Amino acid sequence: MVLLIIIGCFAVAFLVEHIYYSYLDTLPKDKRDELIKKQSGMSCNVCSCNDFEVVGMKRGRLLFQCKRCKRIC
Repeated sequence: MVLLIIIGCFAVAFLVEHIYYSYLDTLPKDKRDELIKKQSGMSCNVCSCNDFEVVGMKRGRLLFQCKRCKRIC
């Protein structure tokens, strides 16, 4: 049972990464580069981490989530 849960977690992580990179591939090159540059230049207010992922869009702006503390910035 535990093995199935672990495999399920890996499958979900793979699916999320696949969807994120497919989303990046649909963007024009200049927008994709701007997004990657913005993502690498940000830092979390809580844990000072520089590693973010896009989790959605609100009012025309992308929402970033810190990978370490899972807070939306």
